[in-house]
Amino acid sequence: HSTIRLPGGKMNWKECKEEKIYERKTNPEEARSLLKMAEIRQNDNERREVTEENVSLIVETHWEVQKQLTTALLILEGYKSYSQECLIEFLKQKHDLRKSHAQKMHQLRRLRNDIDYRGKFLDRDYLDRNQEKIEKITEKLKQKLEKELK
Repeated sequence: HSTIRLPGGKMNWKECKEEKIYERKTNPEEARSLLKMAEIRQNDNERREVTEENVSLIVETHWEVQKQLTTALLILEGYKSYSQECLIEFLKQKHDLRKSHAQKMHQLRRLRNDIDYRGKFLDRDYLDRNQEKIEKITEKLKQKLEKELK
């Protein structure tokens, strides 16, 4: 049975495990491949000159990088998620993700959905105010993943 949730209501880890997270065989090679893809995306993003026109695409890519790094961590623990929201719950539960970082990741996830599904354009100001924190979260995820892969 599925839990009815109001828009914006977050799932917790227990609900995620019951409804959106599935056990699977761990796959370090797949995790390494996701790490490499995330690094390519991140490098591509860093080479871009930020313009009013491409801010949304840069923000979208920041989320894709974080999503791939988190998915790789999930794979190493023997799980697959059918919910981006549950990826963040996984980090909170299994990797002590700070509340402020979880909030920023949820914000990025929602913005990415607004960009992808509603054509939302973000102001450059958003990136100016948030890029440092976004990059800090990405770096922490990358370090965790690299440590797990050793």
